[in-house]
Amino acid sequence: MEDVLIDVEQWLRAGVGWAGPALAIAALLESLVVVGAVVPATPVLVAIGGVMAAGHAPPTLLAWAAAGAFAGNWTSFELGAAARRRNLRLPSRLGDQVGQVTESLFARYGPAAIIIGRFLGPAASVAPFAAGWSAMRRSRFLLANAATCILWPSVMASLGYFGVEAILAR
Repeated sequence: MEDVLIDVEQWLRAGVGWAGPALAIAALLESLVVVGAVVPATPVLVAIGGVMAAGHAPPTLLAWAAAGAFAGNWTSFELGAAARRRNLRLPSRLGDQVGQVTESLFARYGPAAIIIGRFLGPAASVAPFAAGWSAMRRSRFLLANAATCILWPSVMASLGYFGVEAILAR
């Protein structure tokens, strides 16, 4: 863990001017359906939280991450809505049952499914797409997306921040 913190700290010091936009792009990519499975920004946020605890990273980086995640989630939502309008179906192996379960999940839990999905690894990039595909109202999605994009970077960075604080306190 210490090596990761040192690497992130050096990266931040070398390019403070572009660290925010780079983090926004990473968060955007992590939030895109399919792409999010291979571009993890969450571990970077945890590491940045640790670097923040050492006083070497500005908290404004979290706003960059929130903006990137918001854009990526919204893009995934719109892709899901477009897939529904084009009447695209899930692969036959998944069948209509998965589609029905997905629709009832978003009908029943709506914004909560978006918020909780953000913290469940691969579901983070799939939930907005599924919400669009399930015809969740855009206004409900955008409200949940805004809440999620404020919570997610803050919670992830807090894990690193308090983890490093505990280590430094020893």
